[in-house]
Amino acid sequence: MISFELSEDQTIAQSALREFAAEVLAPNARGVDDEAKLSASTLDLLWSLGVAQSRLDTDEAGGALMSALLLEELARGDASAAVAVASSLGFAAAIRDFGSPEQVERFRSVFAEERFHAAGVLLVEPTPAFDRTNLRTTARVATGGYLLSGVKSFVPLVDDCQHFLVVAKLNDEQVAFIVDAGCTGLTISNRHATLGLRGLGAGEIAFDNVFVPEQNRLGGHGSSVVDRLLDASRASLSAILTGVSASVMDYVIPYTKERVAHGSELAKKQVIAFRIADMHMKIEGMRWMYWRAASTIDQQRPSSRFSRLSQIYASRNAMWIADEGLQMLGGHGYTRDFPLEMWYRDVRTLSVLDGIVGI
Repeated sequence: MISFELSEDQTIAQSALREFAAEVLAPNARGVDDEAKLSASTLDLLWSLGVAQSRLDTDEAGGALMSALLLEELARGDASAAVAVASSLGFAAAIRDFGSPEQVERFRSVFAEERFHAAGVLLVEPTPAFDRTNLRTTARVATGGYLLSGVKSFVPLVDDCQHFLVVAKLNDEQVAFIVDAGCTGLTISNRHATLGLRGLGAGEIAFDNVFVPEQNRLGGHGSSVVDRLLDASRASLSAILTGVSASVMDYVIPYTKERVAHGSELAKKQVIAFRIADMHMKIEGMRWMYWRAASTIDQQRPSSRFSRLSQIYASRNAMWIADEGLQMLGGHGYTRDFPLEMWYRDVRTLSVLDGIVGI
């Protein structure tokens, strides 16, 4: 049975992040986009709220839904910040769900710190029509561990990440390995100049026979680990798209009420009013779909179908909402004096990401 009521803890956390997004992230989002870099102090301030630290609490229920709720609120302020946090949350959740007791204990102390800890899950590779069932990044057995070779793309905060969870092909199995940023043979091979999410500082990382000790192999069956990571990341991506879409709608409603064209406010024109109503319906649909996907994950039920449907629906409709919102501002929508063009670019970038691309 699906409950449409959030718990008290979820409501409190959601309210705290919404306030933070409105007061800290949103006013600085344009500057982050212009400078193509997220402020370390902003991420530290966000982390100090203590919202993310519980991701390694093995006794916590509702982790996927809680994370998705928080990401929607962060995306209302700045999509780049939301994806950066999602990347670290994805890493922490993977350690919690599949790591050995020693791995969980090691990273619980790391993520308990008040400073933001950049980490990421690396699956996607820089190949046309990437197929996660046919990875080019490989691992082979070596004395005391494994040797990793290959390239992973769209790694968030590539210059600042301290730990990676790298998915590679070992014989005929997909296996995840914990890799420290300072390993010999690991290099940043390219930094992406992206259309949107400019503050994310994404890039490519190359692995040239990087040695990974046996104790850094993530537990659990390989394919089940990757499937679970994909499902959670798609629900998170849907939540981020929902948050950006909500920002578009929240902006155009007061704008169209004040903007006068041909003798009356835009909001009084039927075509505009109907499109805003459509925005609202689509956003509600996006939100319920990612809630269901995340809830299914938390219940440890098969969730791939719900997560994929949620991602597809959110990607298509968020792009429509951003485009309609931009057009409601007319020529102003295409100028950097208004945030619509930035949201449009962010949504376009988010809508072409799949699964664990930076999440």
